Amino acid sequence: MDSRSSGGFWALCSRLGDWSARHWGRVFVVWAVLLGLAVASSSAFSDRLKGGIGSVPGSDSEAVERALATEFDSPFAQFLLVVVQRSGDRPVEPSLIGTLTGRLEGTPGVSRVMPWPTIPDRPAILLVGLDAGSLEDAERLVTPLRRVVREVGTAHPEASLLVTGQPAFDVDLAAHSAEQSSAGERRVLPLTLLALLIAFGALGAAAAPLLSGAAAVLLALGVVSLIAALMPLSLYAANIATMLGLGLGIDYALFVVSRIREEADADAQAGVRRAIRHAAPAIVGSAGTVLIGLMVLASVPVQDMVGIGIGGAAVALSSALAGITLLPALAACMGRRLDSPRWLSRRLGTHRHRAWWEARARWVVAHPKRSVILATAGLLVLAAPIARLDLGFPEASTFPSRMEAIQGLEVLDAQGMGGASRPVVMMLTLPEGQHVLTREAIAGLTRLTAQLRADPRVQDVLALADPQRGAAELLMGAGVLGPEQLRARLPEEGRWLVSRDGRRTYLQVILRQEVSNYAATRYSEEFARRDLAAIPGLQAASIQMGGMPGLQSDLTLAARDAMPRILLLVVAATLLMLFAMTRSWLIPLKAVLANLVTVAAALGVTVALFRSEWGSALLGLEAPVAAMAPGIPMVVFCVVFGLSMDYEVFLISRMREAHLAGASNAEAVVRGVGASGSVITSAAVIMAIVFGGFALTELLPIQMLGVALAVGVVLDATVVRLWLVPGLMVLAGRYNWMPGDRPTNSPASAPMSLDT
Repeated sequence: MDSRSSGGFWALCSRLGDWSARHWGRVFVVWAVLLGLAVASSSAFSDRLKGGIGSVPGSDSEAVERALATEFDSPFAQFLLVVVQRSGDRPVEPSLIGTLTGRLEGTPGVSRVMPWPTIPDRPAILLVGLDAGSLEDAERLVTPLRRVVREVGTAHPEASLLVTGQPAFDVDLAAHSAEQSSAGERRVLPLTLLALLIAFGALGAAAAPLLSGAAAVLLALGVVSLIAALMPLSLYAANIATMLGLGLGIDYALFVVSRIREEADADAQAGVRRAIRHAAPAIVGSAGTVLIGLMVLASVPVQDMVGIGIGGAAVALSSALAGITLLPALAACMGRRLDSPRWLSRRLGTHRHRAWWEARARWVVAHPKRSVILATAGLLVLAAPIARLDLGFPEASTFPSRMEAIQGLEVLDAQGMGGASRPVVMMLTLPEGQHVLTREAIAGLTRLTAQLRADPRVQDVLALADPQRGAAELLMGAGVLGPEQLRARLPEEGRWLVSRDGRRTYLQVILRQEVSNYAATRYSEEFARRDLAAIPGLQAASIQMGGMPGLQSDLTLAARDAMPRILLLVVAATLLMLFAMTRSWLIPLKAVLANLVTVAAALGVTVALFRSEWGSALLGLEAPVAAMAPGIPMVVFCVVFGLSMDYEVFLISRMREAHLAGASNAEAVVRGVGASGSVITSAAVIMAIVFGGFALTELLPIQMLGVALAVGVVLDATVVRLWLVPGLMVLAGRYNWMPGDRPTNSPASAPMSLDT
């Protein structure tokens, strides 16, 4: 793109790139300092990121969690489970349970320890109440509590002691995510270098993008680690920063290095400066769209989305900064060595010729309608499975069994108690002045509890008025005593279920273990909509759903509510950015429509793969996946939309340069595809390698995300940029460039030959 006609901001970007090429030594010093600070900041990275999904501000689940911590006296508002089993299915010795209980009760942060009723001669389970006001506070207690459990286990090597429950799962997930992120880097870097070698045919030109991308990732991780010290961030911030950073950094570097080699002449330094003046505005414009989309994502009040948004935004900034400063400095420093070794360059150089790409473009120019129809039809067919998209959270069985929390859950499942780790919490609140221990309210609670128990999905219910556990006696006492006197006479476990002001009570519903996460969330949503007016004594009561199923329901709802806002803002930002760069009204509109179809196709292919028997087997899964995590469609939309902008900018900027130089519209299309086709395809291959490498992770959400992003970039770089967009450009003719700049050389209507 010609920065002279791009406005003050684009000219500033070009001047920064030019300065970096002239003063590459200073740039290296600045980047060395930045990377040193980033390494120091990221040393505590894994400890700062959170494994949990957080809470949704203002939601029912957050209100339930807060009320349990502040208005009730229950010591088990936050809890862990300790599973104890001996080898060979031998019974657990009572002395071991006694020792473990005593040590746990003396551990700071533990409010109460109770044995969970189990079948004789089966593994023992201890319910450990935590003195924690929130799930995040509970997570901080997992490590010291596990230390105590391991000390006891050391004295009893014949027994296996496992700490599980939601806080333990979150802690394990954070550690496992950091491990998987490092493993993903080790997988993709060698393959990426090989792809760069094939693309450039020179070790120097291949090494520069890899160094630039790695520096961008390291800087972004340092920034994210610093932010995580100030506010809660999800562990997925690390995954997205690494995955997207390698892709974006190398993407931008490809564009710059290819332009540098194109501009190179007798004065290599001058060629670098000319190339970066052209490339810098395109890089900044592309990164700006990615940045806007991910910052909008960070505005969703969900810890996962905030982490992904901030991690992605940080890496978009660092990638753009590396692309217009570090990369030209590297190229200027290397000079002619960018094309070394010569023997390799000669062997692989044929991959860089324009003739093949121009021949493809001439076919599209000759058959624009056919190209548009075939490309659009193909994308719509691929997008069709999106109609089967359901939002939900992955099952525990999809996570690696080497996680201690998962091992504990597997023992619970074997005992038929898998639902105990994720109870549904129903909180009932009566109007001001009413008490749950009146005869009418107790009768209503008894009816409600009986209805809950009659549901085939329910295994057990812990409630104040349970028809199977003394509800009749409670009702009789309410007829004789007042609410406060009755509360004083309740057993301790009963008092835990009544708030101090008497207006609230909660019920814990343990679902059968065969009830999936998705079904548990639907169960919570079903009861959240329930009208209690039909139950005498509870007509005026309100109901709020908590526990993990309630939280997952609120997270899903928050994601659905945020999607229209995100879509609108990202589309608007893309339109404005492309108009500023192209001076055209029509090109941005076509780009947005093409991007939307690409996102839909990427999600459609992902749904088809993960929901089908053959697809799940191909991906190494034991069974099809019923639902997609709520944040994944939003992340795919923001990232694929942003990456599509990369290729759109690379392609259109070359077409616009040809147009401003006096080429006809058709000739500009051919020249643009010829100049950028190799770069776009190489970038897509490398992006697919990066995303595909992370698709091999053991974390299902990251696996889904990697597959969707890999499919998205491949479709965008092939079907969209080489067929659909050129075909639309040909059909639009001179309207593409209205009301933009006028050509500077030959007239825009200059004839063009379609001969090869």
